[in-house]
Amino acid sequence: ALNAGSGTITNLATFSNTGTLTLGAALGTLTFTNGLIATAPSTKYLSGTIAANNSTSAINLGTTPVSILATTTIGGTATGAISLGATTLADNVTLTIGTGRANAINLSSVAGTASGSASNLTINTTGVVAVSGTIGTDIGTLTITNSGGTTFSGAVGASADPIASVVLTATTGTIQFSDNLYATAISNSGGNFALNLYGATTTITNAVTFSTSGALYLGNESTDTLTFTNGLIATA
Repeated sequence: ALNAGSGTITNLATFSNTGTLTLGAALGTLTFTNGLIATAPSTKYLSGTIAANNSTSAINLGTTPVSILATTTIGGTATGAISLGATTLADNVTLTIGTGRANAINLSSVAGTASGSASNLTINTTGVVAVSGTIGTDIGTLTITNSGGTTFSGAVGASADPIASVVLTATTGTIQFSDNLYATAISNSGGNFALNLYGATTTITNAVTFSTSGALYLGNESTDTLTFTNGLIATA
């Protein structure tokens, strides 16, 4: 376990153990200057800030599970890719992936912890984001900001457990929801990105105003059903 309040590893760090790996502490910063590879550990437990700070150094956490124990930021000043497997958030924490640099971000699924306080996910990169799995289980706010394009391949929210708030802002390219989207609210304060709502079922409870000046695609199949329970404004 590397769970001191702060620490710096200068060279590229590769963790090859197949047991668990604990990195960081709440409110602390753990810096892997030339990057981090942790694809072998069975589960990674993260807290605080996990940073890579040199040029294009990357943070590769592989495809095995990631558990977020406290509010956590993954990313530093480097622009290398950030990759995470299936990620579970403890109650009432926020996971921020990226710091507004040009990191490509590759995620599997992200889930909160059922029956407790909601947790939040923020994706903050000017790079391209690919989310291959689902986003859901007690998620309060899902924020996409600064992205160079984001694709959600799996469902976001569920009919019995919608995302409380989806915030889309400061993005270029396209934000695409390829599968079902269930949310209480969506906010979009502007920008010129395209927005594709392509799931078979899209349900938004609150009134929605889409302010992006980019293209808006509502459905891509004749069988798709999009419900804006309290109305839709898309004049921009």
